[in-house]
Amino acid sequence: MTTEKFRLEVANERLWNGSKPVPTSNKAFQLLRLFVSNPNRLLTKDDILRGVWGHLCVSEGLIKEYVHDLRLALGDDPKHSRFIETVRGRGYRYLGGIETDVDCARSAVKRSRSANGLSLAVLAFASLSEDRHQEYFADGISEDIIIGLSKNPHLSVISRNSTFAFKGKSCPVRDIAEALDAQFVLEGSVRRIGSRLRITAKLIDATGDRHVWAETYDRDIGDIFAVRDEVVSSIVHALGSFDGAVERSAQSRTAGIPNTNLTAYDCYLKAQGHFHRRHGSGYDTAQKLYEEAIELDPRLARAYTALALLHFQRFKVYLLEPLENVRRKTRDLANCALQLDPGEYLAHWVLGRLYGQMGRRAQSLAAFERALLINPNDANVLADFADFLVYCDRKEEALGHCQRAIRLNPICPDWFWWHLGFTYFHLGRYQDALHSLERMVSPGQAHRLLAAVFAQLGRLGEAHDAAARFLSANPGFSIDAWASTQPYMNPKELQRYVDGMRKAGLPV
Repeated sequence: MTTEKFRLEVANERLWNGSKPVPTSNKAFQLLRLFVSNPNRLLTKDDILRGVWGHLCVSEGLIKEYVHDLRLALGDDPKHSRFIETVRGRGYRYLGGIETDVDCARSAVKRSRSANGLSLAVLAFASLSEDRHQEYFADGISEDIIIGLSKNPHLSVISRNSTFAFKGKSCPVRDIAEALDAQFVLEGSVRRIGSRLRITAKLIDATGDRHVWAETYDRDIGDIFAVRDEVVSSIVHALGSFDGAVERSAQSRTAGIPNTNLTAYDCYLKAQGHFHRRHGSGYDTAQKLYEEAIELDPRLARAYTALALLHFQRFKVYLLEPLENVRRKTRDLANCALQLDPGEYLAHWVLGRLYGQMGRRAQSLAAFERALLINPNDANVLADFADFLVYCDRKEEALGHCQRAIRLNPICPDWFWWHLGFTYFHLGRYQDALHSLERMVSPGQAHRLLAAVFAQLGRLGEAHDAAARFLSANPGFSIDAWASTQPYMNPKELQRYVDGMRKAGLPV
């Protein structure tokens, strides 16, 4: 009789056999986590590829390799499976038998949630199609959203087994949230009408029983599964990104609470509200609150990441500090976050931006790829990755990442349009660059790039006007000083930008 007692420690990405750690590769662990999150459910090869590798194109043969690795780690015989069953020609089924730290810690969730994240339950989407046999498709949408959101380490996502227990039942959302111990509930519906597909989704803050986000997606069915993936990715980003609906709603609850009553996590959320106002007093207040959150809880990884990002933004976006002033602070804070939580994907994002700016391309690429491996649906990371790829002279790849970021976040902030304009500029598509920059609500710092775009289009009057607007906000700017900080791999691309700024009349 076997004495193994396996436990999956999700938060720290470790597998234990009793008190002994069991070595696993990162991908094998991600696959095991997917299995454990879907007990007794057939996972097809497509489910696994999408759940573990996201939008990366990889061979199906990799699945067999990692299943083999897991079986070796678990001592599982495929002919007499205890943990992972092969469903020949279809996929795999996890049979249970492995505990998770989520199960062990469930009783402590309410006590620790304010410092550890936000919990979300995705209910089974209702099928409103006339054909009752289409119910599987609505279930698939719900499951894909659960898998996508579960990849975000900042969210605690209730498992499908628990949320689907309420399928078809008429229960108040508040009661469901209480039963599942969830702060937020996502519900929705799927309707197929002829060649059209309509998916609606709405997020409810169960604490106050109020709707905080809703969206309707109308699409031509075409490749129905590609449409499904696009919609699911958009919902996952809208809810789970660092400036997404879940976090914004949590921020609004803390806005009127006096500082003395805030927990560390509430303090962090309040800082986020100031950070997203950007510039001036917003950044100054945010910095103080992030630092206060760290004092209250020195293990709050997200506060270190946010503070690292704030310092980098002072240099990168607002030119308030030189790179040498913020480089060490940014790097040290991001590394502190990763020491506390290796799954803190936004810290990898910040390091990707920093290393890219420093010209350390291999490290930047590795950091960006790690961030997207952990959370492949964060449009903010994709948009910034595009910026890095432009500097690496991989402009066509950059364009693809920018366009996908905007598809994921169609009501995007201005800087998405700046990145798209920046990419088009370096592709020599100056008119497209202008159209992108004109989509910005508040061009602000983009007047420097606008000046170069107008100059390269031969519209010198407008170029001079844009340059004057930029200089009024940045009177100490010089092209040579700026150019010395730019990490272009191809000197011709830097020269393209410099030539545009000189034609526009910006000072050398």
